[in-house]
Amino acid sequence: MERDSSLDIAKFIAVILVVWGHLIGGTLSIVKFAITSSHMPVFFVISGYFLSYELKKHSGGTLLKCKIKRLFLPYCIWSLISLCLHSALLLAESKAGFLNGFMQEAVDILLHSRSVWFLIVLFIAELLLILIVTFTRKFRKYAGVLSLSIMMLCFIILFPVLPDQPFSLYKLRWLFPFLILGFVSIEYLNGFKGFRTFLSGKKAMVIVCVIFAGYCILAIRFFEIHSDAYMMSKNGLDPLSMFFYYAGGILGITAILSLAENAGGRLRTFLAEGGTYSMDIYVIHMLGVSPVKKALQSISNPALREVAALIVACLLSITVFLLSRHFLRKFSLYRKSVGLN
Repeated sequence: MERDSSLDIAKFIAVILVVWGHLIGGTLSIVKFAITSSHMPVFFVISGYFLSYELKKHSGGTLLKCKIKRLFLPYCIWSLISLCLHSALLLAESKAGFLNGFMQEAVDILLHSRSVWFLIVLFIAELLLILIVTFTRKFRKYAGVLSLSIMMLCFIILFPVLPDQPFSLYKLRWLFPFLILGFVSIEYLNGFKGFRTFLSGKKAMVIVCVIFAGYCILAIRFFEIHSDAYMMSKNGLDPLSMFFYYAGGILGITAILSLAENAGGRLRTFLAEGGTYSMDIYVIHMLGVSPVKKALQSISNPALREVAALIVACLLSITVFLLSRHFLRKFSLYRKSVGLN
């Protein structure tokens, strides 16, 4: 299938939001809620969208090998890189107690997925969807209904009893429904083509973005929803917060997709190409986000700090994109680390 430039642009916008959110930190704010409720859902919807096509072309076994290469291997590589860097910092700070600190870092990074959790959570979610669809294919006539029923049962029955760890499993409660949404959009809703045509209008873009902004204000100012998806952990499960995050995710995806559909000219070409480097931006920015975040904390005004963080996030994302395009992707080992051949 041909590349969908709007989806690539949506990925670029979403990864900039990821970087921006990391630079802001765990503050309780309208901006943080808008970022957190929308950035990862975008990636999961798009992943479900393409997974639907992949399941039509390939067997479950072939897809499993593909996902190991694209997601699981990069997770292992970048987790080990992160562990090495954190260990070096620990050693530089103090040699006393290094072993205990190293073991704690190893558990947090490798087992609890503190560094690049998105990769392992998406891998597990896609693996589950592949298993469900591969199993239900045997019941040809009822495959569609049966697969959707099992997906929903997983969400309603299985996910609430999942342990929070290892591999940040609690985030499946938040993000698996968006993977299903992307999958269903191709299987039964023609890829939301009619809706996307509506979103391509400037007036629709303004309306959608205003609605999303108003929704975020409502969530934080009136309902005091915490602006962090950690509320999806077992200790933080709160039906009202979950509702706001799911609804916020749908509105945020709609707003981002509308922005993507309305990008034009050279900007559209640049943003679309940048979206094809979203994996590079995600994994590389994690290595240097802490010192930049600390520097931004020196700005006392919260609103000014958020604006400064957005500017830095855009510059950092574009820099990694250009660095990867012109230099890093020329090396086979690096290409494997971001899930490429």
